[in-house]
Amino acid sequence: MDGALETIHLTLAVLASAIAVIAWRVRALRGALELTGLMVCLTFWLIASATVLLVPDFFDKTLWQKLSYVGAVTVPPLWLIFSARVTLDPKWLTPGLTALLFVVPLVTLSLLFSTDLVLQDFRPNPELPRGLTSSAGPWWGAHLFYSYSTLLGGTLLLARAWTQHRGVYRRQLGIWIVSVTIPFGLNILRQTEWLPGLNFDPTPVALAVCSLLILNGLLRHRLLALEPIALEGAV
Repeated sequence: MDGALETIHLTLAVLASAIAVIAWRVRALRGALELTGLMVCLTFWLIASATVLLVPDFFDKTLWQKLSYVGAVTVPPLWLIFSARVTLDPKWLTPGLTALLFVVPLVTLSLLFSTDLVLQDFRPNPELPRGLTSSAGPWWGAHLFYSYSTLLGGTLLLARAWTQHRGVYRRQLGIWIVSVTIPFGLNILRQTEWLPGLNFDPTPVALAVCSLLILNGLLRHRLLALEPIALEGAV
């Protein structure tokens, strides 16, 4: 199973990196630059997850398992930034506010690499050969709360815009809401152990696939090239 799993992770890492390149090439579109950053972090998340299975040494596995959280902690605030960019007036996304959104992720990463407050007791995963499992530390709950809060915040911004528009823009917003609900819905089911037998984190895999829907919206619907105020008038 893990041989197929690492292949899936690496294949989707190529897909995510391709999406990042395409989004960068159309970075003049509203939300494309934020999608580029999200895809870069997701690519690293997928590569690190695959490397955990590929390297034989336990110390290296632990290191790459921790490195995978570079993507895990940055994707949620990037989703909020993307959602704000495509639904709000640009004045809301100040550099100070954007930097503030990454304070908790940076604290989480610092604690992860220097203490046992985030994750502890790394050990081989009996259900996934060559994989690792661990126990949650005291800071794990804070990490989950912040991640889910930023994900929910971004999704609520899209939902609010969805109620205010009609036609193609409304349909695209609905697709984006579904695009984030599926992968992080799976993550919640895994965290609560409501999916028995799921011995790996499906979040980056599902997110990479659903990102195609986000990219499709940026490329196909040229209304998204307008700023929010101009978009209101156009609709």
